[in-house]
Amino acid sequence: MRVRATGWLLLLACAACAAPPPGLASFCEQQRQIPISLRTAYQPAPPEYPYGAAANGVEGWVMLTTVIDEKGRTSNIRVIESSPRHVFEDAVVEAVSRWQYCPADTGVTYTRPVPLRIEMRP
Repeated sequence: MRVRATGWLLLLACAACAAPPPGLASFCEQQRQIPISLRTAYQPAPPEYPYGAAANGVEGWVMLTTVIDEKGRTSNIRVIESSPRHVFEDAVVEAVSRWQYCPADTGVTYTRPVPLRIEMRP
């Protein structure tokens, strides 16, 4: 009985993952009204603040580029510049890798780098 319940819960979780997030359709409709270079991620999760930086009150920023594929997923995330170096890069890259952008307009792909500047403050 317990195994069945677990299987059922996993099935529900997978079905939820396949469905687009609530509000994505209306968000994407608004995004299509602006140039691709100015479009933003849908409810981007902020990076997790590194414990050592937070404990020591360290602030910083990361400038990176990411490619957005035709399904709105990020890839080829590259750090261009950061300060202080090697403190926030991993957290920012991890967060951006989970961001979702609106899919490209029908028949249009935009797989070009998008510069992002993300500031980190405790």
